[in-house]
Amino acid sequence: MQMRRVATLIVAIGLTVTGIGTSAALGHAGPARPAATARLTGLALRAGPGVTVPAKVVRFEGYVIDVPASWPVYRLDRDHARCVRYDQHAVYLGRPGSDQQCPAHLVGRVETISLAPGASGGPGIPASPQPPGPQWQAAASGLSLGQLQAGGVVLQDPQDHQFWGSFSHQGLTISATYGTDAGLVGQIIRTLRWSGAAPQAGPGQAGPGSAGGQPAPAGHPAAASRAHAAPAVLTRAARRNRPALPGAGSRRHFGRGIQHGFDVCATPSVATMRKWRQVFSAIAIYIGGPEAACGLGNLSASWVRTVTGMGWSLIPTYVGRQAPCTRFSVRIRKGHAHVEGMAAARDAIALAASLGIGRGAPIYDDMEFYNDRNGVCRRQVLSFLNSWTRELHRRGYVSGVYSSADAGVKNLGQSASVYQWRLAKPDSVWFGLWDGHANLRGMPYLLPSWWSRGHRIKQYMGSHRRRIGGVTLDIDSDMVRGAVYR
Repeated sequence: MQMRRVATLIVAIGLTVTGIGTSAALGHAGPARPAATARLTGLALRAGPGVTVPAKVVRFEGYVIDVPASWPVYRLDRDHARCVRYDQHAVYLGRPGSDQQCPAHLVGRVETISLAPGASGGPGIPASPQPPGPQWQAAASGLSLGQLQAGGVVLQDPQDHQFWGSFSHQGLTISATYGTDAGLVGQIIRTLRWSGAAPQAGPGQAGPGSAGGQPAPAGHPAAASRAHAAPAVLTRAARRNRPALPGAGSRRHFGRGIQHGFDVCATPSVATMRKWRQVFSAIAIYIGGPEAACGLGNLSASWVRTVTGMGWSLIPTYVGRQAPCTRFSVRIRKGHAHVEGMAAARDAIALAASLGIGRGAPIYDDMEFYNDRNGVCRRQVLSFLNSWTRELHRRGYVSGVYSSADAGVKNLGQSASVYQWRLAKPDSVWFGLWDGHANLRGMPYLLPSWWSRGHRIKQYMGSHRRRIGGVTLDIDSDMVRGAVYR
């Protein structure tokens, strides 16, 4: 899952390129090439102190960029169902289809690169000349071999671990995600250069290496270099103290009746939502976060207005930092849980408000399964969620938490305090218990008295394919009688 907010300062820059493993500068313009090709070279990219990985050149719409040789390259205009996944290393060329075929419950974020013609958006950014929002900070690459012809703007969202940039020749946008460190993608972005006129004919075939590679498994840290820092931040948005942005007003609804719902990684198109309304009435929407594995895709303020007008109930969900005892890239740091929980809430509020989801609405934090027998890990999670709930309440939002019934939700129900502070519990919980029973019971993990009378959602079935109105999606199934937006 991301990012439409009030615009921040954007600084025009000229990107630079560092040639590694070759003595020749790479910034010289070359002859015109097919719209998309990939070929192996003698180049390498740094993937850690003293570590390099082979690189290949990818050409697209008159631009050239160096990427790790093992990364697959996907042409989205040739495969409209291709899921743009941020939990696996890859290069994506073109714009994604309106109904991506993504596994239902992807979580995790590693290094990826996306190139698109014209004014398309970054990870979760709608089509626009620049990604609006106070979370975007102007960034500039460090100088090495001189300025490139691909001058433009590059912005970084350090909270949600992504970059976005646009360039002048022929109109191109680049977006990138990263896991533990921005160094590798920052280095890749610095290699982007203009190679010549874009072809007038149709797109060319991707060359060697375009379909191979060994993507990193979801939730595992990517190999990135701390020695190669990301582009330096020129300005910093005042994130910590910014107020909640106004949305469409208070439309909080706690469940009075049970609804059939589902969740899917990439937001379906309006056309699909219209067809699926004959069976379902609730859907979880992933609004962003540093561990969101899919972009917003179709999700926008217009989409929210349209589908709520059809009678849909929405479950806004933020995929933030994960438990410190997991293997996800972006984890709660020991001793920082309180501050990070507040920061996550503020980020989620800005994301929700940019979709027109204003004060009074619920936002759920997605805290994936963790080993709750690890006492330190459990307390750090509770401290994070305590701050999450308090900050949402302070800014006029309803707090929700998604987690496994036998981990996060059970721990929230059993605990009255964390680190000698009274635990602020979420107003509504969404728990995963894949017992196949379409009800709201959470036994043996949740007592019936916990979050009763319209304050719980149950994800009772994991990833499975469902076909409605001629459209097939991979979904998780939910019974919904908790806080929703409609």
